[in-house]
Amino acid sequence: MSTASSDYRVALAAGALALACIVLLAFFAAQQKPVSVSQITPADDGKLVDFTGKVTSVRVSGSNRFYKLCGASCVDCTVFAGTASRLAVDFDLIGRDAVLSCTGIAGFYNGQPQVVASSLEVLGLG
Repeated sequence: MSTASSDYRVALAAGALALACIVLLAFFAAQQKPVSVSQITPADDGKLVDFTGKVTSVRVSGSNRFYKLCGASCVDCTVFAGTASRLAVDFDLIGRDAVLSCTGIAGFYNGQPQVVASSLEVLGLG
């Protein structure tokens, strides 16, 4: 067997292994379920969470939307333009006293708890 043929087979096997790993990662990422939380703590940082609360303030910056949701605690729900454009939500109807379920990645921005939304459900318009 020539060295070129052996190198080709090794490269082919490595490529197949890499592709299999990507498929497995995509499968397990799709299986991840959000955890319902009533507050965001440092232990939640980076986790997929679902937070439900009443809108106490709304801020729009360009096509990005920022909702302060309050329940047992308050959390900022950030909906970036790219996410907003693919959601079936009429953002113009959401105002103070609406009830939203914000699902996304938990974190902190300027020391305040936030969820960067991957989905948003309107549970009531107040």
